[in-house]
Order: sequence, then structure tokens, then C-alpha cells
Amino acid sequence: MNILITYMTNAGGTYLMARTIRDVLNKKHTVTLKKATEVSAQDIPLYDVLVIGSPSWNVNGKEGQPHEAILDLLEDLRRGKNVKKLRTATFGSGDSSYTNFCGAVDIISEALKQMGTSSVHSPLKVDELYFHLDKNLNDVERWTKQLMKAF
Repeated sequence: MNILITYMTNAGGTYLMARTIRDVLNKKHTVTLKKATEVSAQDIPLYDVLVIGSPSWNVNGKEGQPHEAILDLLEDLRRGKNVKKLRTATFGSGDSSYTNFCGAVDIISEALKQMGTSSVHSPLKVDELYFHLDKNLNDVERWTKQLMKAF
């Protein structure tokens, strides 16, 4: 299976999660890891599965938003063709002390659903990644193994 993991990061946490997901999936699949700024809707037909990750941030005065480059990619996907056949999964990190904990994951998942894509697994939301790094990366690995079973 050919899988694209695309992400954006601010403090490196989402990249760390994306790399962990890639390393697990690479054992059985062909995986490409790219920042969202390096991906366009034209690239999507090359892949069987699209995995998108983003931290949750305050963007334009709204809390719990995806990274702006992820929003740009989603808009590009909306304008693109053939995304309805695409299988997707989403992940992100956040801080549960905020009202919209991992709100970016919810926004991305909903946008993909509205485009008609098929989610293959429940979204991954990680709380305070760096404060419990070993436990959280183990959770990312466990989620990714479950994701593989869903293929």
C-alpha cells in the first residue's frame, strides 16, 4: 500500500509523531513523509491512504485550529478531483487545558468527511506530548498498528 503522511509542526511534536507513524507503517507499506507545504491535490492520486497531522493553535483569533498550511492543503484538496476514493486518517497534539483540545484534528477530520473521503481509523489526539514523551510515543505506535489493521 502506498501511504502519504503529511503534517505541519510548530514545536516539532507533530513531526515527531509523523516520523513515528512512518517508522511503524514502513515495516509493511511504502510510506512518504512530507510537510503539507510540499503536497498538492495533484499528488494525491499517487497514494492509497492519506494521513494528516497538525498541532492545534490559535489562528486568526480562533482557538484549536489546524496549522495554516494544513488549511491551505484542505482547500486545495476541495478543489482537486478524485479525493472521494481516498482513505484517510488524522492525528495531532494539543493541551487538554484548552477548551478545544486537539480541535485541529476534529476540523481536519470533518473537512475530509465533507469531501467524501473514507476515514479508516479513529483520529489520534495526544495530550501534552513532550511532558509524557515515552508514554505518548508508545500510544502513537499502538494507534499506528491499529491503523494498519484497518487497511
